[in-house]
Amino acid sequence: MFRVCCLILFLVADTRQLSITKFAVPQSVEVGHNAELRCEYDLKPEELKKVIFVKWWWRPFGEDKQQIYQRTVGQPAKSTQHTIDMQIKENDTLVLLNIHPNASGIYECEVSNIEEVRKEQELIVYAKGTGPRLDITDVAVGPGEESVERSLLECAASHVAPLPDLKITINEKEINVTKNIKKSDDDGLYDIFANTTIEKNLVVGALLACQLSYTDLNITGDDFVDFILYDKTADDASQLCTSGIFLFCVLILSNLLSTK
Repeated sequence: MFRVCCLILFLVADTRQLSITKFAVPQSVEVGHNAELRCEYDLKPEELKKVIFVKWWWRPFGEDKQQIYQRTVGQPAKSTQHTIDMQIKENDTLVLLNIHPNASGIYECEVSNIEEVRKEQELIVYAKGTGPRLDITDVAVGPGEESVERSLLECAASHVAPLPDLKITINEKEINVTKNIKKSDDDGLYDIFANTTIEKNLVVGALLACQLSYTDLNITGDDFVDFILYDKTADDASQLCTSGIFLFCVLILSNLLSTK
């Protein structure tokens, strides 16, 4: 009985030697760049003679997973798909070339012989696109309408990914807006629009901002915000502020507010 138990323990220990020692998939990559996927495994010397299968799988969001790579030890590695342009390197490393938003999803490495080990990581391809662009125009008051002057705030960003969101703020306070999002089925890019009409006296002398963000990705920066400092003395909004001089805009706003 003792020998049987020892034999079982030995077999269990022996079959648990397979492990993935190095695994790397970037969490986010900008569109048009390359993404390197790494998966290396470790075995005891005597295990190296056994048949080893290494596979890479890709599961686009909301879809079934599909195999994109396979290598059997002793056989040439090969790509098993034609959707993603990629380069095969040593040690089962893949380089996804000129990556596009449709390549976002879960990437999984599988290594197997008698047993099987897997590791996976989400990769999101993002595109800054064009924008956001914030504009403000005065709304004409027609006959019989209220005499209160109103302004139309509009913000737009195009060819962005993943799923985007826009918010408009007045002096750093978010306001309610109407949004419209359109997606291109061909390249996975989005166009997004936001607008609202507000009393003009609420925006005169105020710092207006429109910020682009992504619902599935936390990326921020100067490129994702557009500012307008509405000139008190002008009939139209003056594009005095840009994302590159945000601090200057804040100083101007602070000075304006202190003089009221």
